[in-house]
Amino acid sequence: MNRRFQKFTLIELLVVIAIIAILAAMLLPVLQNAKAKGHATNCINNLKQLGSAGMMYGNDYNGYWYHKKGAFNDVDASGIPRLSTYVGGASLNQISALENETRLTLMPPSFTCPSMNPARADKSYAFSYNTTATQYYSNSLYKTVKFTSKWAVQTYAPGSVAFAADGWSPVSGGDNTCLSRSSSGAYALPQTRHNSRCNFVFLDGHTISVSASEIITGGTGIAVCVSNDTLAITKMYYNQHGSLIP
Repeated sequence: MNRRFQKFTLIELLVVIAIIAILAAMLLPVLQNAKAKGHATNCINNLKQLGSAGMMYGNDYNGYWYHKKGAFNDVDASGIPRLSTYVGGASLNQISALENETRLTLMPPSFTCPSMNPARADKSYAFSYNTTATQYYSNSLYKTVKFTSKWAVQTYAPGSVAFAADGWSPVSGGDNTCLSRSSSGAYALPQTRHNSRCNFVFLDGHTISVSASEIITGGTGIAVCVSNDTLAITKMYYNQHGSLIP
């Protein structure tokens, strides 16, 4: 009998299937890791664009950055739609002209982190926020003066002041775009969504990727988690949720 036409036995077929399954199991983590790294790189590029947009915005508005709350569709209180035109998107007037529920159709892709849940992608990033600003939630971020900010060192240094970061509120489980050290559910803490690391962009445009422990200890060179009334609880939440993607 010609063996070229001999059928596989059941055992041989099962062996082949088992080998394929083993190879797939070995390759899957590698592919997932490569995908995660790609998402992290994409996120860094987004933040670099947003950092550049912030500098251009500050240039046009006498060194100030305005952000109170909200996402891209909040044209009154959020600084996010104000950056749109600086990353090649629609102007604030064009966004405002649409109904609230359709404004997200104009959102440029640089506002969306690829590792964020698609249902909450419009709130991927949290931005510098200052409740004590004299100009109603406007930070003098791009003025070479000292100022009060939840993410600024005492002496002004553009390379030490965070403009935006991966953000999420670990308390309420909700989304927020106000970058803060506070553990209150009303604000956003940096979220370690990229292989347990979080991406930041600073006023001078440079970006970093840091772990939760580096954020907690302040090993990044930025002023983080130093407020006496929030340090302990912030550490607790990072220890519990720092490596999780909600």
